[in-house]
Amino acid sequence: QLVSYTGQTSRQTDVILYDRRILPPILFQESVGLFPIDSALHTVEVKSRLTATELRSAHDAAQTLLGFDSLHGYYDALGVGQEHTVTKAVSAVFALESDLALQGKTEVERYVEMYSGEPALRSICVVGRGCWIWRLGTWVDVTQPYELGEVVAFVSMLMNTYRDIALTRGNPRLGMFLMDT
Repeated sequence: QLVSYTGQTSRQTDVILYDRRILPPILFQESVGLFPIDSALHTVEVKSRLTATELRSAHDAAQTLLGFDSLHGYYDALGVGQEHTVTKAVSAVFALESDLALQGKTEVERYVEMYSGEPALRSICVVGRGCWIWRLGTWVDVTQPYELGEVVAFVSMLMNTYRDIALTRGNPRLGMFLMDT
């Protein structure tokens, strides 16, 4: 689960890509723990079969994370937190298959019908169907023209963006998780 310093807690998240140099997680087991939202760079909901219900659930979870409070990552000489732009964790869906007909609507077309304004999910990948990312205000099909090219595109997107996201975080203070806000 993801947590904020103000006590916000996410539901269980399948995959969290995080940077422990920003803030370390509190692990209860190798794959179970609490991860400060400030160190989370990407979240991925993994679905065996993507349906409208599953897509809506992933959207709702991503929307919740966008509302989480972030710590200051930069401080002045007196220790006062300075305002700065923080790139929120990028939420995505990765599915092994879809319930949509092969020649029908795409997953991104289904998703566009679910939200208004900017999407909470920024990437959707369905094995054998395609990979779409939200870039510069529009959905872009980044599927590569070879076997499993959509999976390569999805992993590449994660690899190409994590460092830029991490650089917006600065050095938040772990002790803030222990203090009353």
